Amino acid sequence: MGQTTYEEELAAKKELVKSFKIWIYNEDTGRGILRHVLVRKGMSTKQVMVVLVTACPEFPHKNNFVAELRKELQEALAVWQSYTAFVR
Repeated sequence: MGQTTYEEELAAKKELVKSFKIWIYNEDTGRGILRHVLVRKGMSTKQVMVVLVTACPEFPHKNNFVAELRKELQEALAVWQSYTAFVR
């Protein structure tokens, strides 16, 4: 079996977010938690870094979410949370 494509990996991450019932941030209402997911992959090492950009410092079930993410994406060497406050 060949390597998974970026699109397949992205689809899997969307399903993981849905399964944990994580609200996607809505700019219009100011509600939700997850603003962005940044994924970077090293060209030579193939190691992956995932940055979860959230709208608040709290991330419900963060440890369980990261554990499942690392199971699905075994190349993930680092998973970070970055909190970005939105000021109206």
